[in-house]
Amino acid sequence: MSMQINTRKEGRDHVRELLIDDKVACSLGIIDINMRIGASVVRMAGIAGVETRPEHRMKGHMRILLSDTLTYMQQQGYDISMLYGIPNFYTKFGYAPCHPATSLKIKTRDAELATAARPVSITPATSADWPAIIDLFNRCNATRTCSMVHTADTFKGFTKGSNWVVRTECIIIKESLDHFAGYAVWDQNSEAMNVVEVEAIDEAHYPALLAHFAQEAVKKRCSEISFFLPFDHPFSEFVQRYGCEWTISHFRHAYAMGRILNQASLFDKLSHMLRLRVAHSILRDQSFALNLRTDLGETTLTFGAPGEGPSGVLLIPQDRLLQLVLGYRSLGDTLSDPLVQVQSTHPGFRQGLDALFPRGYPFNWLPDYF
Repeated sequence: MSMQINTRKEGRDHVRELLIDDKVACSLGIIDINMRIGASVVRMAGIAGVETRPEHRMKGHMRILLSDTLTYMQQQGYDISMLYGIPNFYTKFGYAPCHPATSLKIKTRDAELATAARPVSITPATSADWPAIIDLFNRCNATRTCSMVHTADTFKGFTKGSNWVVRTECIIIKESLDHFAGYAVWDQNSEAMNVVEVEAIDEAHYPALLAHFAQEAVKKRCSEISFFLPFDHPFSEFVQRYGCEWTISHFRHAYAMGRILNQASLFDKLSHMLRLRVAHSILRDQSFALNLRTDLGETTLTFGAPGEGPSGVLLIPQDRLLQLVLGYRSLGDTLSDPLVQVQSTHPGFRQGLDALFPRGYPFNWLPDYF
């Protein structure tokens, strides 16, 4: 039996195949994406299309392909990798949960109470609207951890909704003089009103959008509207005034998972943001030094003017470190993990860690899942 691994490049994306006797036994895709961590942008390898042919399952072939793919992604210069995976498999390759699934529901009759605060027109979106949509998305998500950076090269419209097989409807709203003011996307589904993305230039347009969603729900005879939004999104806060129900799901070893690939390049790209966090903390007039030690190696971070100040070592597995960097886990929860240790005698060291790694709301919009 002969075995080999081939890589086929399709633009910026790569397809990797493990061949047994010159026939594909299993395969996966690597999607080259720029992703935000706070105000920083990192290069992320999205794993998608993981498949093993039925006759080759339970033989360890995908384990071989994924292990080799980790090395390949590191060599290609990716900072981190993410995937949306099945339970209890990807932890073997260093992946850990990195953002929750969040949604809210509002009764249609409650949404009907919204009335437009100012006149707008609502029309179906066309490809001519993509540049304005890209620009607004990037502005609204400029510091949203786990959101993708949209460009004319990477964004080709909303090709999927709340899952991989559902197509979408997209509308834009315009103010007087035909000025673009926002957009919204929902599933092409006659039995459910699932809104998967919504942004507006001005929050004063939220009532008009909610009223439009209510009209669409009435047409479909849907008694409720579901929004797949970040918990801290301003439209989420607006909807809450009408009464809603939140669902926030954290998965133990499945769903959205990530891992660090190149620790040095990751923290090089995060360095400016981390420096700003320290500069705006109570340690802004002191020096601060942190030595990160993971299974990938050591990285030393230094901040502030030279001199005496808090310093120490954080011993942490790379998967816990990524969760901490993304704000998925708080510092307190991370430090209580038996696999994490702090080595420092300085009382201000914990304050430095608090400044560097605040708890956050990492979120990737459903149309950007891969």
